[in-house]
Amino acid sequence: MKLNYLSAGVLLTALCLSSCSNEDTPKEINSGAVRFNASITSQTRIDGWGGESVGLYMLDNDADFSPIVENKEYTVSANGDLTAKNGTDIYYPTDGSEVKFTAYYPYTQLTEHKYKVDLSDASVEDHDLIYATSGRSYNQEQNETVNLAFAHQLAKLSLSLQDAEGTSIVDFTATINRPVKADFDLKDASLAVNEASVAKLNMAISSSTASALVVPGSYGSIAFVYEGKSYTWDMSEIEMLSGKNMSFTLKLIETEEPENQVDVVGMATIEGWDEVPGGEIDLNEDTDEGDNEGGDDTTVNPFTSNIALPTNPTAAVQTNAYGGIIKIDGVEYSCLKLGTGSSAGKFETAVIGAGKTKVTFYAYAWTNTTSILTVSTSEDNTMDFTLESNTGASGSSPYSIANPANGYIAYTFDLQNVTEETTLTFETSGSGKRAIIFGVNVE
Repeated sequence: MKLNYLSAGVLLTALCLSSCSNEDTPKEINSGAVRFNASITSQTRIDGWGGESVGLYMLDNDADFSPIVENKEYTVSANGDLTAKNGTDIYYPTDGSEVKFTAYYPYTQLTEHKYKVDLSDASVEDHDLIYATSGRSYNQEQNETVNLAFAHQLAKLSLSLQDAEGTSIVDFTATINRPVKADFDLKDASLAVNEASVAKLNMAISSSTASALVVPGSYGSIAFVYEGKSYTWDMSEIEMLSGKNMSFTLKLIETEEPENQVDVVGMATIEGWDEVPGGEIDLNEDTDEGDNEGGDDTTVNPFTSNIALPTNPTAAVQTNAYGGIIKIDGVEYSCLKLGTGSSAGKFETAVIGAGKTKVTFYAYAWTNTTSILTVSTSEDNTMDFTLESNTGASGSSPYSIANPANGYIAYTFDLQNVTEETTLTFETSGSGKRAIIFGVNVE
């Protein structure tokens, strides 16, 4: 797989095709072979899948994390179909019981179902941890393809360097100093950063741009050397977010003053990652009186989503649920389009993780209609929202959402009793069966 960025390390575990992680009698798995299809939310590469190996789990639907088949190696074809590596497929239980699925890339052996992220080799471009769940349960009688929408679990940082006059510069070095190791737990999709694993690594340089794959969180600093002078950017107040590419333009300003300011300009425009607006940063030269201190006021655009949405605007997943792009003030964001002219739509997300307390989102009914959007959790918390129509919610993707007279209004749904297995469901009803949803953020 030609991923758009760096690396994650090599690990250990066992491939087990028919073991059970609890003390119950294992379910028989000798009836129907499971069919899978894989996609990538905010695709990691331009040319798609092409024979890469993923690790796949089949789990008991009635338990939090009870593998029936664990870490089974499958390869992914160019069209997203999965094939068992050794020719032995995963089979549904013969008793008709419900199962669910979890998968990750890149495949390796695991210990205690944990993937060990190691970014200590910053020169490797073919490493990126992506993860998927089936989002709901399946059984043999349904005879459905299990769709796995993979999403990035690490973060990406992209920097464009300029001099004080705003002219792009080359022939500089950039050394990032932050933790490089973490454990990604497939049981709950949590990422535990090893804060003691701080290392200084050279960022990848291409012309006037420096980039690196990093663990999420607020850590560290970056040291630049240009024309024999040193500059430092303190990043400890900037939170790098999982699945986001954060792009900054830095100005290196030669000065005798110890202070520096960081202004962020532009958007994260690297292919395959969610776009996060940046800003403009001025970095003064380091002096003997002290290093530069990092920037502030860095925020994530609310129109981006931190959960995986469908990506295909023409092929429906689940019940009349489509991917798509919206444009707001000329900037593109991912969106979910629900429903058709004659039928309502429904989409269930992947698990959102324990400890979440609310979800915020933006949504509009199809032009000249009124829609009811029902948002619910798998714990039966439900709320209905009456959506206003928007003239931009028409035709096909990309949708140019018009700025309403009263501004863009975010809807909020308070979550209760969220567990590691909680999912969200968005469903349309009413006379207008179509809706555009974007900026879906769970926190």
